[in-house]
Amino acid sequence: MKRIKKDNPNTQAYWNNIYSNELSKGIRRENFDRFSLALDFISTGDKVLEVGCGKGEFFEFLDSKREIKYTGVDISDVAIQHNKKSFLKGVFEKGEVHSLPFVDNRFDKVIAMEVLEHIDALQEFSDEAKRVLKVGGKFIAILPYKNRIDSSEHIWSFDLEDINKYFYSKESKRWGKNHIIVEWTKKELVMDFDDFSEDNNNLDLLKALKKEIPNLKVTLFTVPSKCSKEFLREVLHHTWLELAVHGDKHTHLECSTWTKEKTLEVLDKVEATGCYEKIFKPPFWAGSEGLYEALSERNYIVAQTPKAVVGDNIVYRLNENSVHCHIQNVCNNGLEESFEYLKSLKGNNFKFISEIYE
Repeated sequence: MKRIKKDNPNTQAYWNNIYSNELSKGIRRENFDRFSLALDFISTGDKVLEVGCGKGEFFEFLDSKREIKYTGVDISDVAIQHNKKSFLKGVFEKGEVHSLPFVDNRFDKVIAMEVLEHIDALQEFSDEAKRVLKVGGKFIAILPYKNRIDSSEHIWSFDLEDINKYFYSKESKRWGKNHIIVEWTKKELVMDFDDFSEDNNNLDLLKALKKEIPNLKVTLFTVPSKCSKEFLREVLHHTWLELAVHGDKHTHLECSTWTKEKTLEVLDKVEATGCYEKIFKPPFWAGSEGLYEALSERNYIVAQTPKAVVGDNIVYRLNENSVHCHIQNVCNNGLEESFEYLKSLKGNNFKFISEIYE
């Protein structure tokens, strides 16, 4: 990401002057290719927020195509006053991108066309756009690729990797030669880590990740024989962590030969600590019929791969909303190895595995 200008000309006074001049001369800002592209992401009935709505040209276009609930926000009070007088079906508010004047989880879509390259507070805007989206809602942005659409108002030049620092998504892409389309969906995620124990806990890194993602919740698959009760209770002082059972000693394929009696013996031991949720993952995902029978009898949630067959058990399966990692650096998905990627998940909602089945 390259900063093109040290000083940012995009002040309220600047845009008030621009829009006053354009309104006096009847100048319109219409790009129907861009408008049509944004329209493809919007459904009838959506609550849509456009950030940087300007003089309302996109609202006019949308209003002729979709029955939606539209809100526009802009730094310019000249633009907002014009829009309020001209477009009675829309809602228009003056506001800053780093402090959007809306409650959490309000909008189905947040649209920002040719906005990101103008603003200083990129991280703050990212946080705000994600905050006001509903779970399942989408943030859509269109912006110049490497400033190929040059303007004296642009302060940043972006490529796709730059944008992914703020809106990580496999769906974002180049659009033609000159633009980037950002498509970010707010999800409800489960984050879990394998192999947690007293001597393999990486709590400092977990706490650092929590600072980056204030609403983070993590399920820790924990090795019971490698944790004292005192340690477990100290961990549970952090209410954003929950403990699940990860075998007993975590030896290779240890649960694949367990009888029902052996499983119940282990469960009696872990339940006596009062520290674990009723969630069980066999090491290496390998369990016996006796294991699954005992877990079903005790109403445990069994964590398993998507296609595993585990009888009548309650099953938590890895899916597109699962973030599965290891506490240590193994399998190329350790906490330390994945830290930068995990930070990029900020803005989503997080749930414990146990909450899914409440």
